[in-house]
Amino acid sequence: KDANKIYSAMDIFFLPSLFEGLGMVYIEAQASGLYCIASDVIPTDTAVTNNIEYISLKKKAGFWADKLITHQNCKGSRDDNLDYLKEHGYDLRYCGDQLAVIYDSL
Repeated sequence: KDANKIYSAMDIFFLPSLFEGLGMVYIEAQASGLYCIASDVIPTDTAVTNNIEYISLKKKAGFWADKLITHQNCKGSRDDNLDYLKEHGYDLRYCGDQLAVIYDSL
């Protein structure tokens, strides 16, 4: 319910997922301005800003840890990324309008 507050409390978003669909949490994290470190099984469609990096799950834990350490003090822009989201089709109004068109055609 308060995802925006939770993301705002984070310094980095790290989720080395083994299996993932679209990975909406990465889009939400980027929307809040977080730097994201994702496994390479995450669809690259989740890259709505330049604040996401994909790393192979074949890399050793130490490699992943080094990435976290490198970005631990990342003071990336916590600006509103709404424009980036809209450019990638994540706009509730636009999506709602598109859904209405689909329903009307049925």
